[in-house]
Amino acid sequence: MLGALSGLSLAACAAVESPASDTAQHPPPSPPAITRHAEHTSEAIRNETSRRLTSVTWRLVEIQSMDDAIGITRPERPSRYTMVFNKDGSAEFRLNCNQGSTTWSAAPTSESSGQIGFANTAMTRALCPPPSLDVRIARDLEYVRSYFLKDEKLYLSLMADGGIYVWEPNIPKLLPDSTKTSPAR
Repeated sequence: MLGALSGLSLAACAAVESPASDTAQHPPPSPPAITRHAEHTSEAIRNETSRRLTSVTWRLVEIQSMDDAIGITRPERPSRYTMVFNKDGSAEFRLNCNQGSTTWSAAPTSESSGQIGFANTAMTRALCPPPSLDVRIARDLEYVRSYFLKDEKLYLSLMADGGIYVWEPNIPKLLPDSTKTSPAR
């Protein structure tokens, strides 16, 4: 009887292959090409988004409120409200007569949009002459949740339909060159 039991236990052990030997004989399938392509595409989108955000100084065009009673607020002098995204994840602001800094991170969901957030915002506290949007912008940065790039504009959306900040590249308008003289007659 002892011989029969030991024969059964040996047979049971022989029927079970170890996972190591199965893996050696049948390696796991490699990820499909679509997965590698998707990873490459997402990396390309992240790089392109970073390039588009960091390659320019942005100036504030307007603040769109979702409340019709408030409507659209435009700065009197847009060039006094600028934003620069740095590649190291920091950002710098000119907020009228004040300066600000923050950190930022973005997670693109497409080639033109995604999630974005700001943290650790600091701002100088000079008293700018009215009307000034400096305090409002600094306060609202922590509520920015998403971005959208369209027609060379950057739209930063606040959480809970709190509003949209619209920025454009800060390209100074060229004045006519006063050093040129008109041809002599």
